[in-house]
Amino acid sequence: MRDATLQTRPQGFRDGGLVQGRAWAGDDSRRPGAGFTLVELLVVIAIIGVLVALLLPAIQAAREAARRMQCGNNLKQVALGTQNYHDRLGSFPPGTLAKIFATVPKNRVTTLFVFILNEMEQSSLRNELDPNDPYVNITNGLAGVVLPVIVCPSDVIPQNPASQGTPPKLYGITSYGGNGGTGGTSYRFYGYCKNVTAQSTDGMFFETGPNSAPTAGQAAAKMADVLDGTSNTLFFGERGHVDSVFDALAAANGGQQTIGQYGFWHSAGGLAIVDATLTTLAPLNYRTDADHVWDASACLRTTSFGSLHSGGANFALVDGSVRFISDSVDRTVYRALSTRAGGEIASLP
Repeated sequence: MRDATLQTRPQGFRDGGLVQGRAWAGDDSRRPGAGFTLVELLVVIAIIGVLVALLLPAIQAAREAARRMQCGNNLKQVALGTQNYHDRLGSFPPGTLAKIFATVPKNRVTTLFVFILNEMEQSSLRNELDPNDPYVNITNGLAGVVLPVIVCPSDVIPQNPASQGTPPKLYGITSYGGNGGTGGTSYRFYGYCKNVTAQSTDGMFFETGPNSAPTAGQAAAKMADVLDGTSNTLFFGERGHVDSVFDALAAANGGQQTIGQYGFWHSAGGLAIVDATLTTLAPLNYRTDADHVWDASACLRTTSFGSLHSGGANFALVDGSVRFISDSVDRTVYRALSTRAGGEIASLP
């Protein structure tokens, strides 16, 4: 029988001594205190940097896809709510309801989004608003409430609510506008749009009421008026609030409103139709051209659909569906989609 000491000798020993190339220690693969070399550390850092550079665009794209989806869901809720409004009252809400008051300002209007507050689950706010005089809601601050359901997560609004006037009043801003048609006739309140056609009544939303333009007493559209088909007619679309050229021209022309100050969901003055509706007068995602004179550029930009999504914008159709329309959409098709009864043969691909 072998000696007990031989039976318990550590592996790596033989009768003649240490096995070549091995040392008897707790960790026989590395020397004590060994670590990464500077070169190895730099290589690891470089690899991490490359991975981060590859991942960031993918993360940003995923976030934008989620924002775009939420934006489309907002539009769908607005569209379905407006359909419910029609079911209750037999017509769609007006773009604006224009009335004449005895005291100044005599021209006062109530905007599209005020009419559908109940359908957007904002009944408590609707009940607080003065139903007769829209200026009361501006002076008491209710017009400054920000409604997330009508704000696109991708939209960059410099200040929401926006501050306007003297003394300043607050106005909540929306990222959406009702379909105001092709913008085919002149509109009295634009001021700086005097040389450009800017507003029409061939869309889904326009001025109504005793002081409406271009004709007094216009009535709101009904579902039966949508002769071009509910799946071929725009209902609501996005409004973009970023345009540095527009803002520079606005500043150079007497400190006019910047593009980020358009789109009040509750407006009451002459430009309210611009806040509540948009048109296909300009191409989709039109940006101000610095070579144009102020009245032409401002008119086209403030009435145009657009967004900060890459390549196009979300739209709700009258049938309640939501589509993403590309910037490259044919202009003839685009304008035909904005008429409710134009008789054009046009549809989205």
